[in-house]
Amino acid sequence: MKRNRTSHEKENEWLRKNVPKRKSPEHAQTLNNTLCNDINIHSHGLTEEQSCISILSLALKHNTTGVLMEDLLKLLRLHSAGTSAVPASKYFLEKPLASLVDVFEYHHYCRLCSEYLGISQSQECTQETLSCVSCSSSITIRDSLQQGHYFITVPLKDQLKDILENQGMHDLCFRANSGNRHVIKDICDGALYQTLKSSSEEAFLSLTFNCDGVPVFKSSKFSIWPILCCVNEIPPETRNKHVLLCALWFGSSKPDMSCFFKPFVKECTNLSQVGFEWQHPTDKSWRCVKVHPLCCVCDAVARPLVQNFKKFNGEHGCGVCLHPGVQKKKGQGTARMYTCLDDKPSDRNHKTTVEIGKIAKREGKAILGIKGPSAVVDLPKFDLINGMVPDYMHCVLLALIDRHLLTIKPPSVVARVPRSLTERKFWKAHEWEHWLLYYSLPVLKGILPEKYLSHWALLIEGISILLGSELTTEQLDHAHRSLVYFVACVQSLYGEEHMTFNVHSILHLTTSVVHWGPLWAHSAFVFEDFNGYLLKLVKSSQAVPQQICKRVVLSRAFPRLAKQSLANAPAEVKEFCNEMRTGMHHAKRFTEVTALGSPEVRVISVCDQAALHTVKYIPPNSPVKYYKRMAVNGVIVHGHTYSKTKKRNNSVVLLKDGSIFKVSHFIETGDECSFAIGNYGNCTVQKLAKGSLIKTSLKYMSTIHFPTGFHKAINTVQIVRPCMYIQCTQSRLIVCRLLKTYYCK
Repeated sequence: MKRNRTSHEKENEWLRKNVPKRKSPEHAQTLNNTLCNDINIHSHGLTEEQSCISILSLALKHNTTGVLMEDLLKLLRLHSAGTSAVPASKYFLEKPLASLVDVFEYHHYCRLCSEYLGISQSQECTQETLSCVSCSSSITIRDSLQQGHYFITVPLKDQLKDILENQGMHDLCFRANSGNRHVIKDICDGALYQTLKSSSEEAFLSLTFNCDGVPVFKSSKFSIWPILCCVNEIPPETRNKHVLLCALWFGSSKPDMSCFFKPFVKECTNLSQVGFEWQHPTDKSWRCVKVHPLCCVCDAVARPLVQNFKKFNGEHGCGVCLHPGVQKKKGQGTARMYTCLDDKPSDRNHKTTVEIGKIAKREGKAILGIKGPSAVVDLPKFDLINGMVPDYMHCVLLALIDRHLLTIKPPSVVARVPRSLTERKFWKAHEWEHWLLYYSLPVLKGILPEKYLSHWALLIEGISILLGSELTTEQLDHAHRSLVYFVACVQSLYGEEHMTFNVHSILHLTTSVVHWGPLWAHSAFVFEDFNGYLLKLVKSSQAVPQQICKRVVLSRAFPRLAKQSLANAPAEVKEFCNEMRTGMHHAKRFTEVTALGSPEVRVISVCDQAALHTVKYIPPNSPVKYYKRMAVNGVIVHGHTYSKTKKRNNSVVLLKDGSIFKVSHFIETGDECSFAIGNYGNCTVQKLAKGSLIKTSLKYMSTIHFPTGFHKAINTVQIVRPCMYIQCTQSRLIVCRLLKTYYCK
């Protein structure tokens, strides 16, 4: 009988066949290389390119520092027995990506008068001299780079081309206007967009752009000023994922907008008049598309800088109308107030503003608040007045107990949980929005006198209508009347000293919606969030703009690089990179939903079998999988018994038929189909405040009752999104359907 050889005997036989008998150092190195290659092939199965992509996916997800990446690479090389699949250093890891950084352009400006000097294509320290035609000073490119008298631009054309060719937007960008012309659903339904569309005979893309200052360090005055863009034709639910960084200024003072916007205006002018060619990824045909920047969203500080107007605290400081304002005593000083006038102030217009800007520059003084030509006056198709929208995030949400407020548990789709009113000076714009739309009326009812509560409800009603998903002319008229009445009552209830510029700006919101669609379609929320993302990319006080631009470009190019490099990679490598990009761990994908976490496999209960009887027959004692959480439409939903989230409630959801459902748990029946088990709610729409203009109740806010008894079952794909679930002091339960803001489509 033949004896089976032991593993030790097999190793000895392999050594006799593959290792020479001579024990020289060269042969020892040969043996080492052979063993390493064997480990690399059979244990890892990764090429150097695939290894780099995997490491980069980890670095992008966790936003690692350079020092951490160096240490991580050393650790990986130790674990990989020194194989060449792991780069030797961060330099070799990023070396294949050098071409991505080469697209940066460095624009230099005069250190004395901020006049635009010129461009250098790279960061190399050259001795080329740049001269200022305004003050006759000169500086070398090397000195300009070292002293920080420059800003960086990233070509807009390349980013747009990447969106069309590699981001799955080749068809979505050119959506037909199939809806009712009198119903406003998005920015593309606005009057000014439709006017351009009716006069254009060829396909085009349009942009909304933004510029705002963001402090970088707490201990210094240095800040970044990015120019950001969004493509209006991209659907709202994915628009915030494709914010484009066009330019970045870094310094201790505000940029000179005429200098900073010069490259942006030049490129946009070429894109608007000539366009660019891109290749359709499906039929490989080459197409040409023009790009028009139509809408600019800025706060009250940056807007007059871009328009070259006086600020809101100066005479004629409103950029929409010719209200002069009046100085009023406030506190220990004075401030400019925009009180109600007997006659409505005249509106500004683009043509007259451009003419007055030329005269103001020639005479050297401001005229009707206009100091000179605007930095964006030469943008084709751009309206200097109607294109500069009043952003409701700043003029409403940032202009403006505790025990009840802090008991509210919002769903995860809401950015922040409620904080104490004593901390309101630290509240972010999201928190003010949630207070305005969802928290304030239930919390203040019974505490605030009725006339003040009714007045507050006018603002809520007007803003909630303008945030709607489908706006008719009648709704817009009603919202405008509510907001006008609200502004007028501010003066009578609180006094003229509270008629600030932000209160005055509320009067222009409805017109902005008529021009550019619902408030969420042209708010600064998406740009403010992206500014927060840019700050997280700063890991050192050195070369701040380069750090930001490099990481942004790499993040945008990574999906394309991963698709090319991981085509033949092992399945576990692809899964790892996908987890790094999406954050989905231990997830099982169904048709339209994703189960989260490990399931509990057990025999179905009698109650759950009865609940499922109306939608699907399950035999008694059948084994099923119980889940506590599901991701539906990219949003987490969990049962009300889920105990790991103490300050969130994702169990009360809106269904596709408009009803409200409270989820207890989820069941998978074994055929790739999942069901939510719970109860339907009985909703009653009630008025939470009374006012002469509140003819109808707030339709998104209702009292609700969940009956006890047997559970019901629904297919999980019927869930749209979680709702805001509030328990009031009067033992009343309030449910709010989340309005269509940019983070909740």
